[in-house]
Amino acid sequence: MLLIVTVVELTRELGAQWGRLTDEQKQPFVRKAQEDKERYQREMAEYQPTEQETNSEKTDQKAPEDNVHDDVREYYSKVLTQTKDLKTSACTSASKPHPIIQEALKHVPAPIKEKFYGCGTPIPLGIDGLTVLDLGSGSGRDCYIAAKLVGEDGRVIGVDMTDEQLSVAKEHVDEYMKTLGREESNLEFRKGYIEDLEQTGIEPDSVDIVISNCVVNLSPKKDQVLRGVYRVLKEGGEFYFSDVYADRRIAKHVQEHKVLYGECISGASKIFRTKLTNSVC
Repeated sequence: MLLIVTVVELTRELGAQWGRLTDEQKQPFVRKAQEDKERYQREMAEYQPTEQETNSEKTDQKAPEDNVHDDVREYYSKVLTQTKDLKTSACTSASKPHPIIQEALKHVPAPIKEKFYGCGTPIPLGIDGLTVLDLGSGSGRDCYIAAKLVGEDGRVIGVDMTDEQLSVAKEHVDEYMKTLGREESNLEFRKGYIEDLEQTGIEPDSVDIVISNCVVNLSPKKDQVLRGVYRVLKEGGEFYFSDVYADRRIAKHVQEHKVLYGECISGASKIFRTKLTNSVC
């Protein structure tokens, strides 16, 4: 089962509902969570790789993460050229964004919106004057929206590894600044991997808000992504993201399916809370 969620909205709603339950009402959910945990632990203990999987690992001379990066880069530069080229409905939003976001979106250049592949709108409000970093910014739609919301005193940085996407994102910055009536740009895009933010020149403790829209699932090293986020955030900084998650282990042949991986399904995170805790502690 795959879930597409906007983490911030889901967490708030679940927290509110949980707080209204009595201890007795909570017990069935607690027992179910414990049963799921024990079932997962048994499955992991019993799992044995097939001969095909073992041989594949031995013969693959290229680092697995390099293969993933190459496949994802090709998918988002050659296979997908517009939003309508998506092969599945995974990269879609479950609801409309806040009216303020909708209004900001009206000013974003059409070529930017035509190459949008996110699954939500993880952009918080009330970010005037803040520095925002977008991981896997793609054509830059969320960055353009954030650039308007942070105002002239704020700053937005987008990081992506795909030249074709970065080219589109950078091409329309000057035009957009004129639309906003600004003489100086507060929006920039850098090439790099979201697993290695240091390589992109982003300093530690320099970012107020990190956002990411359906991209963490594409990373072969999600723990490094989270460590990087922790490194660049200022004290009290926040990470907002929409992504795809799985409630069970994804089969090997699905993980290796290039289309399903490119469509943000095969790389879906599992037990993300555990990964987050282990990554930053």
